[in-house]
Amino acid sequence: MPTLQLAYSGEIATITLNRPEKRNAISAEMIVELLAAFDEVEAGAAQVLIITGAGGSGVLLSDACVDNGLKLMAMPEDLDKAFRKFIPPFGAAGNPVDITGGEPPTTYKNTIKLGLEDERIHSLILGYWHTIITPPMVFAKVVVEAVEEMKAKGIAKPIVASLAGDVEVEAAAEHLYQHGIPAYAYSTEIPVAVLGAKYKWARGAGLL
Repeated sequence: MPTLQLAYSGEIATITLNRPEKRNAISAEMIVELLAAFDEVEAGAAQVLIITGAGGSGVLLSDACVDNGLKLMAMPEDLDKAFRKFIPPFGAAGNPVDITGGEPPTTYKNTIKLGLEDERIHSLILGYWHTIITPPMVFAKVVVEAVEEMKAKGIAKPIVASLAGDVEVEAAAEHLYQHGIPAYAYSTEIPVAVLGAKYKWARGAGLL
C-alpha cells in the first residue's frame, strides 16, 4: 500500500501521509514517494503539448518528457475538437497530436498556431519526420512564420523541435535555431531535455 496519497482540487495539490498504523512516521519508502510526488506536482505546472507528423516520434518524445520531469497535459474535449478540424480523420488529436506524415504545410501551421493560442497550453514540442509533401526547410519556415505571427499578437511560449530524416533536416534545424527555436536533428531526447532544463531553471528562479 502506498505510504501517501496525492490528490488534486483545481490548482491545489494535497499530499496526505498514509501510514496510520505507524502514526505516519517517516520511513525511507515514504521519503522516496514524497520526492516522486513533489516531482509530479512540479511537472503538472508545465502543460506540455506534443505535435508530431509521425506516431513513432510522438511515443519517443512522450518517453523523453517522462525522463525529464515534464508531464503531458490532458487534452480537454473542446481542444481535442479544435485540433480535429485541422487533421485527417485517421490522425490522433490526443496528446501527442499526430497530424500524420502526409499533411501539407498548412496543417502544421494551423495546429502550431492553435497550440500557441490556447492559454491552457504552456509549451510545445514539435516532432517532424521528413516528407515530400512538407520538406524539411518548408517545415522550418512554416514554424518560424507561425511563431512570428503569434509574437505579433503578444503570444510567446517555449517551443522546441525534433527533426528526423536525411541530411536536409540539419539545415532545417539550423534555420529554426537561428530564429530562436531550439531544434535538433536526429534526436528526440535533446530538445525535450532542453525544455526540461528551462522549466527547472524557471522553478529555481521562482518564476513557476
